[in-house]
Amino acid sequence: MGIRLWVATLSSVSFILAYVVGGGAGVGITSGDGGGTIQASSSVASLAGAAIILISYLTAVSPIGAASTGTGAGTGRRAAAWFIDFFLSLTALTSILTLIPLAAEAAATGHFAWEFERAHVSATDWLMTLVVIGLAFVGMAFYWTIPVMRGGQTIGQCIAGVRVIAASERAPSPRRVWLRGLLQPFAPLLWMGKLFSGKYWHDEIANTKVVRVLDQPRAAA
Repeated sequence: MGIRLWVATLSSVSFILAYVVGGGAGVGITSGDGGGTIQASSSVASLAGAAIILISYLTAVSPIGAASTGTGAGTGRRAAAWFIDFFLSLTALTSILTLIPLAAEAAATGHFAWEFERAHVSATDWLMTLVVIGLAFVGMAFYWTIPVMRGGQTIGQCIAGVRVIAASERAPSPRRVWLRGLLQPFAPLLWMGKLFSGKYWHDEIANTKVVRVLDQPRAAA
């Protein structure tokens, strides 16, 4: 089985576990005239889905042979890879990070539950929710940064047949690649820059470009 098909199969299984079986995961606060409500949920199935996403990621991130470059990837192919990556990375991270408010609620009530909804929202609830969101964005930045530094791919890039490489002979700066990773969740907005400058702004910042590749032999890790 080709690596792209293998990663796609694992990703499909993780989706079924996280959403069909587990019902999704996450934490959120809503407000209304009567006050606020905090909700949080995860599940064993969602955590299993997160574990499979990690396996898929470790498979895709394996370095590709240095000789494989390819032609520039179109916006449609980049968009497909981004959507898969955004969805899967957010799924894995929220499934795990939601354990923070769940554990805090268990400490307060004396028993653990995989989901809760409470009408009273405290300052601590707001703080935990912001921490979960912040850690999710940091995790997503790592998700997109590590493959560039290792010469591999993200899950979405592997499935869509693209990879990120240096745009010139000069190796990308780790700091700029990290900044690119932080910006990746907002990539659809950044792509609008191409309408004005003809370039992808976050790639310009990091000295990178996205190229098409087919199944390539993986280098030794």
